Amino acid sequence: MKWTVIILNGPNKYLTLGTVQYEKYGERNQQHVIISDTWQQGFEQAQYQGFTHALFVRPGTVFRDWTEWCNLLHSYPHQGLIGHIIWHPNHRVHLDDQCWFMDLTQFDAVDFDTTIIQQPVPVRSEKNLHDDYTPLWIKPSQEIESFVGDNFGQGIIARHLNNKKSIVNWNNTARDIKHFEYSAGACRTWLQDYINLAESQLWVFNNEPIVIEPVDHLITPGSGLYWMLHKCHSDVKVIDIIDISHTQVEFCKRLQLDWDGNNYGQFVWDYIKQNNLIHYEMDRANLTPLERLYFKKQQYFVEYTNSFFKQLVQQSGITDFVSAWRNSKCQINISQGNLVEHTVPIGSRVWMSNILNYKYTLITTGYDTLLSYEKTNQ
Repeated sequence: MKWTVIILNGPNKYLTLGTVQYEKYGERNQQHVIISDTWQQGFEQAQYQGFTHALFVRPGTVFRDWTEWCNLLHSYPHQGLIGHIIWHPNHRVHLDDQCWFMDLTQFDAVDFDTTIIQQPVPVRSEKNLHDDYTPLWIKPSQEIESFVGDNFGQGIIARHLNNKKSIVNWNNTARDIKHFEYSAGACRTWLQDYINLAESQLWVFNNEPIVIEPVDHLITPGSGLYWMLHKCHSDVKVIDIIDISHTQVEFCKRLQLDWDGNNYGQFVWDYIKQNNLIHYEMDRANLTPLERLYFKKQQYFVEYTNSFFKQLVQQSGITDFVSAWRNSKCQINISQGNLVEHTVPIGSRVWMSNILNYKYTLITTGYDTLLSYEKTNQ
């Protein structure tokens, strides 16, 4: 099947995006996403783009492990519609629009705003997932009923029942992977494994090109060589390093206080071993297991790191890095924090690296702050 994820525009859309477009521990995936202002609009966009299926997700829904969710979705037994079926006693059945999955070919756009409902009377499972209003499934009976719709999804349900198809609820396995949050900060507990990793990660190098900018005041994360090479440039007078990782912050401090500019590879190796670091990245994220095995050997690690360091220094135009590092008069201020939320002094230059396109930023930063940055960088 060719499928997409449709996320409704609004507060917490970044929170949801962070767990849809990134794997459990932050690796970017290739999941296609449509952001829409209404469910009907998203449905029409998905059909126009040639998708046959779609997962509709309200902003605030988070996924603990996107790969695990996709595997479940591909094996989930259904006849074209899965969702949170809500059927309170003495009320009509409807869908919670938090999250549902549909075969787009079985529905029409008008199903989203149908008010006069005519459908087979639904029959529900005897068992519930929890309480008394979450049937495992519903299916059509032979009796027909008509009523005025008063809740979400009733037109969608009617279409499916009229097609003589059953509708299934999300099971407990799905609910263990998927969760709904009402604010970005609340997800920290549920996604704490990833957050802990991000806040303890060490980046030995940057994974994007470095361009030296002759500015007076630079604000930057502490990852890799970006700030180090700028420290050696005579035009830069002040550098504020602000990084989410306490490990990166401490590493920057150690470089600033203890490193003489020689043998970067050995300095990094010693720091990793002295602090028993597990989570560190080289010149690119997500090394293969075999590549990581090579980096466990001291000689290979040091030689590779020094070789790549030398290459980057040469590309930056610095002819004598050791002298430039030792003689630099640049003021360095280092602190832990989210750079997106940092107040930028007038006249300073901010280098954002990949921060605006980073799972940690998306799931922990306030909606208004991210929206402001998104508008600024359009």
